[in-house]
Amino acid sequence: MNDLWRFNVSDATWTWVSGNDTSDKPGIYGTQGVADAANVPGARYGGVSWTDIGGNLWLFGGWGSDNASNFDWLNDLWKYSP
Repeated sequence: MNDLWRFNVSDATWTWVSGNDTSDKPGIYGTQGVADAANVPGARYGGVSWTDIGGNLWLFGGWGSDNASNFDWLNDLWKYSP
């Protein structure tokens, strides 16, 4: 799945942010270097994610589906700015 949730530590609740409920969805990559709300990472596992000092969420790589629904090791970097 490629869903994104936000956790509120003050009341221990999760809030759905975006994504869908279908597994193994391919990514929508759009044009490299051009931000677009329609761009989304595909489903994956084994990727690495972290947050930076500005509160942005970064996601890199893993095994998953590219924009052509091919499964392979991904070499993509995504940034989510809440």
